[in-house]
This record gives sequence, C-alpha cells and structure tokens, in this order.
Amino acid sequence: MNSDIKFTQSEFHTLDNFQKSLNIIKVTVEALCRRDAILLTADAAMKFMLRKLDSQNSTLSRLLARSLRVRISQRRLSIASTFQYLQNPETYFSEVATAEFPKTPEMVEEIYSLTQKFEDESVVRDMDDLALDNSASSEKNTNMGNRNETEDVANRDGGYGENDKHKLIQIAMALFENGGNRGFYLDMAYRHLLTPTSVESERAFSSAAYTSNKIRSSLKDNTLNALCYLRSIFQQSRSRELP
Repeated sequence: MNSDIKFTQSEFHTLDNFQKSLNIIKVTVEALCRRDAILLTADAAMKFMLRKLDSQNSTLSRLLARSLRVRISQRRLSIASTFQYLQNPETYFSEVATAEFPKTPEMVEEIYSLTQKFEDESVVRDMDDLALDNSASSEKNTNMGNRNETEDVANRDGGYGENDKHKLIQIAMALFENGGNRGFYLDMAYRHLLTPTSVESERAFSSAAYTSNKIRSSLKDNTLNALCYLRSIFQQSRSRELP
C-alpha cells in the first residue's frame, strides 16, 4: 500500500486476535438478529460467545468476555431461566448457575404471573382438569384426593383462589420433572415465552427511520407504511435472486 507504517510480528498477532474475537461477536449478533430468535436462542448465543472468547486465551478476548459478563448479568431477565426449565427441566438442573446466568429463585411465582395474563372464567373453571390431563393415569389417581380437595375449595369460594393456583402449578411442575407433560399451566407459560424477541419490531422502527427523515418529515402514516412495505418486498425479491 506504499505506506511508511510497518507492523511487527507481535502487532500482526494482536490484529489476528482482534479479528477472531470480533468474528465471534459477529456470529453471536447474527444469531440474535434472526427473525425467529427467542429467549432460548439469546441464551444459547451468549453462552457460545463467552465460551469461544474464553478459548481464545488472549488479553483482548478476556477483556471482552469480562465486560460482556457484567453486561449480561445486568440485562438478562430471570424469565429466561424459567423458559429453559419449561423447555427441558433436565437441562435446566444439570447446568451450573453463574453470575450472568443464574437460576430463577421464584419459579412458581413467575409461572403464576405469566398465566394470569391469559386467565378467564372458563379457564378458571376447567384449569384443574387441564393441568393434570396429560399426566399418566396412575399419577392422576395418586393426586385425585388433592384435586377433589381443590375443587371443594373452588366451589365454596366461587372460583380458584391464589393459593390454590400456586398449588396446582407446583403439582404440574412435579409431574413435569418426573417425566410427565407440561400440563395446562406450564404449557400456557411456555407458549407465551415462545414469542420472538424485540429484534423484529426494532428492525421495523429502524426501517421507518430510513424513510422518514429530516428531508421527508411530512410523510403521512399511510404513505410511510406503504413505503416500508414496498422496501420489504424489494429486499425479499433481491435476496431470492442472489445465488
């Protein structure tokens, strides 16, 4: 390049480590920005990134890994651990908790909060049967006394109380951890957490910002919506044409 700057072998080695570390970050970001990315995807990508940075064993990778661990511990929601439990309890219990990936301290309470968002009167009336519907018949017979007792409480109080619902969630968790299906409550929470991350909605806002700028600040909502839609169509067409 006809440059007077000369790089030593040590500097080339530093640049090589820099490129390798940034390539790990690039792969992780691409995984996080997938349209079908969910909380489990984010956890797996972050763990992959930290493991790869640790294996680099360079000063730069160690600094990056340390900073990222601090940031992850500040931003990661405990609900991600609940999601991992609902996906596979064996994997959840086999993994060692760390500062950046801790276990959920109040699992029952988090599942209860998730199910509250979807509850209506018909669900309340039938949730006990649905919670135990997918368990083995022997397990259902064993817990029949508890189920009848809960039904008596529901009939007396005109519905399930908060403590009754917590109890049903605990029963469903016990069955799930011993080889049963999720049951009604756990499946409801699991389906809620399957929602993709906010990356796609943020991408839509960024796309709108490209179109509605200082020069085109007077665009109406319908016009902006149509332009963003056309931009998306053209991008998809171009991606299909690429080899």
